[in-house]
Amino acid sequence: MSIESDMIGRMAEKLVFDAMPYVDQRLPGILAWRMGNRIEDHKGIDIVVYTMWGKICVQVKSSACGMKNFWRKSKHYNHIAVVIAKDAAEARYNLLRVMQKKLDRLKSSGDPKRP
Repeated sequence: MSIESDMIGRMAEKLVFDAMPYVDQRLPGILAWRMGNRIEDHKGIDIVVYTMWGKICVQVKSSACGMKNFWRKSKHYNHIAVVIAKDAAEARYNLLRVMQKKLDRLKSSGDPKRP
């Protein structure tokens, strides 16, 4: 990975992480979120979101091509929500859309978990 692509990736991660308060205000049930640690990052997890119904792992990509490559290489990572972000507006929109889908799946899978 080049230094430039690594910087673009870090910027995209920051855009999505900074969009979490926006999503938190619009989707009930989100309890907390944090950046993934080194081990999680190695597993393709950039952000971890804790909800009343369980944990959502988020992978951030800066392009649709990056997302397609991730899915092609990581078919067993279907539990990870992938968000594309090139700017703040796209980060908010895509994160909200993806989180809503993941929350709906978690809600339908069982009872709320205690915080």
